[in-house]
Amino acid sequence: MLLNTCLVLASPLLGLVAASSSTEEGVSIPIQKRGAFAKRSDGVADVSSFKSLLQMPTYKFASTALTANTAGIKLPGFSQSRVTAIIGSILSGVTKQVDEVTGDLLSGTYDTKQSHGRRRHGGRAKSRSKHWSRMQKRQEAALHDQGAEQYWTGNATIGTPPQNFIINFDTGSADLWVPSYNSSLAGTHSTYDPADSSTSSPVNGTYGILYGDGSTTSGPIFSDTVSVAGLSVKKQVFAAVTEESDSFSTLLYDGIMGLGFKSLSKLGATTFFGNLEASGQIRSNVFSMRIASTEEGGSELMLGGVDRKKFSGDMEWVDVTAEAYWMIDGNVGINKQVLASQSLIVDSGTTLIIAPPSEAEKFYAQIEGAVASTEYEGYYTAPCSSLNSADLYLKFGSSSSEWVVPADYFNLGLTEVGSSECFGAVTSQDIGIDAWILGDVFMRSVYTIFDAGNTRVGFATLA
Repeated sequence: MLLNTCLVLASPLLGLVAASSSTEEGVSIPIQKRGAFAKRSDGVADVSSFKSLLQMPTYKFASTALTANTAGIKLPGFSQSRVTAIIGSILSGVTKQVDEVTGDLLSGTYDTKQSHGRRRHGGRAKSRSKHWSRMQKRQEAALHDQGAEQYWTGNATIGTPPQNFIINFDTGSADLWVPSYNSSLAGTHSTYDPADSSTSSPVNGTYGILYGDGSTTSGPIFSDTVSVAGLSVKKQVFAAVTEESDSFSTLLYDGIMGLGFKSLSKLGATTFFGNLEASGQIRSNVFSMRIASTEEGGSELMLGGVDRKKFSGDMEWVDVTAEAYWMIDGNVGINKQVLASQSLIVDSGTTLIIAPPSEAEKFYAQIEGAVASTEYEGYYTAPCSSLNSADLYLKFGSSSSEWVVPADYFNLGLTEVGSSECFGAVTSQDIGIDAWILGDVFMRSVYTIFDAGNTRVGFATLA
């Protein structure tokens, strides 16, 4: 979802859009962090509020039809036949069945958001990218922290005249959707009405998606003019969803803009970011992110380049293993124990770090007193002192550098008032992909660069 402009994360003032400001990199526009609080004022972790927008590998939009392959899909508490029925209901577009599906999915949902780490000791990786300073036509859109490091949002418009939306920029999916005027979100969220736009056109087919936390959306497809941070794409394909999970009604954003590779698209369409590059509006096929809490400040999405004020030193580059998710190879380390090499998905739409169940078990075996939660499936608890002293870090490729996840990011908070037990930010979930998801818990501790032109991800030490 990151355009070749920079989306800046700023204070969580709902609906506030800061005036654009020129920098050497381009124009800066603030974005906000929105969401329910992950850690309450009494120190208790609100684990039910975590979100994962990683696109699940369940069904595909192909031209005008949706097809399903449910063989590898698992949902907690459901038989394979029930999973097939659920996915089939979503694809059929039958309204009543979709409502039932939503309730079923929500009852087995786990929401999560990940951590990010700082680089420490080790050699510097040489950058293969040339002449960053020559990148032109960069834009910055401010990102805003919407409640205790849950998710970060920016502003976008669709249509002529423009209809305004608060958007979650998600590197774990590849489609743009906003609520339709006749969706259940009407009245609480901004909605799209094609009748109010002179540039709107219907597109054949139906859209549907299932995210990693079990939430779903579906609805008709349109094309229209979409703008972010002063950059506009005409005839951008997107969905105006009429059916969505109840969980979206409580979120402080209207829709999602996917920044993954086109092969992930359920719409079968080029992403907004891809269209910016194709139209020559951005010089480099790169976007970068700095996400931070409201207190830390300085969050941003940079479309078309990097913001050198946000990081120091060289960038460490890691090749993407396949053009779908922003998936790279690396290792997770905990308390001097390095786990086996893993596929790692860098996902701004996920709150926590998600590990395959067997890997999560190995991970927490290295932390004294850690046990699987009996109340929240997929979560682990441990003495707060053990989590606070845990040494969690990531290593990528063949580099000796280690990117540390600070203890205050890894420790989500108390299990209950007065307890000495806390929740850890690494959770367990079978997402249908043999990979870890590195969400915002990790990304808060690094400056992250997504280089679509060279299919690689870069990491740099925060300034």
